[in-house]
Amino acid sequence: MISVKKDFENIPYPLSKEHCENGTQERTATTNEDRRKTVIENEQYDDNFNDRYKHKEIRKELGRIYKEKCAFCEQNQEIMHVEHYRPKTKYYWLAFSWDNLLLACAKCNGSGNKASHFPVENTAIVSPKIDCSDIDLSKINNFCKEYDELEKPLLLNPEQEEDLHFRFSFDRNGEICPTNSNDEQAKQTIDVIKLNRDSLKIARKKIIDDFEKSVIGKKVKDKGELRRHVMHEMEMLREKADIQNSDENFLAFRTYVVNEGIMKQIIKSAFGQSNQK
Repeated sequence: MISVKKDFENIPYPLSKEHCENGTQERTATTNEDRRKTVIENEQYDDNFNDRYKHKEIRKELGRIYKEKCAFCEQNQEIMHVEHYRPKTKYYWLAFSWDNLLLACAKCNGSGNKASHFPVENTAIVSPKIDCSDIDLSKINNFCKEYDELEKPLLLNPEQEEDLHFRFSFDRNGEICPTNSNDEQAKQTIDVIKLNRDSLKIARKKIIDDFEKSVIGKKVKDKGELRRHVMHEMEMLREKADIQNSDENFLAFRTYVVNEGIMKQIIKSAFGQSNQK
């Protein structure tokens, strides 16, 4: 996982309180404001309102923010969901809230993984405690930080964390673990979302395997040519691991490979083999 920057003040129009199903003010009963009031008054979410958070403009903006990659596993997948950080089945009043919407792949968001799981350290908030007549419900778009302070969620939120990739470490086989063994948030995030499922470990390991093949399997005439080739491959790997600018999958893993010695170990092996020839 890596940190993602979202403008919480620039709320997409489909989530605004004025937005209507037909895009006008004529059908006031279908504005987001009214639908928020409805779910709050009924104390449960209505799946008939899904069109509000699944709107194509919201999906498009989340795709831009997340560079079309899953917020959790960092993969670009064919099927991607507009996902709720706090599940709408429990936090029904946050179903249309901009700071509660992420982009997630079907696997990470699927049944048995995150789905409706949302463990917290403190007591979970079970109702909005909002008087609909006394509050501008558009403020619900910015409740996440306040709720985090009260609940202390045990799932990491890429939109609320800085330098998130430092919270995770990896081994040569692509397995992820908390950098700090006492980091319960990182541990719970890995376990709940199943970030060590086989398909992810295999995909992460392939990045190392491909780099290793490119430097160790290269046939060269002399050490000078080997050095130039290795420097080129290193630079390519670093570019693809650039957290700020790269669009590649698995940036947290790529950064770890570059910064924490795995890349250097492979290069050392390449020159070691060269010396034996």
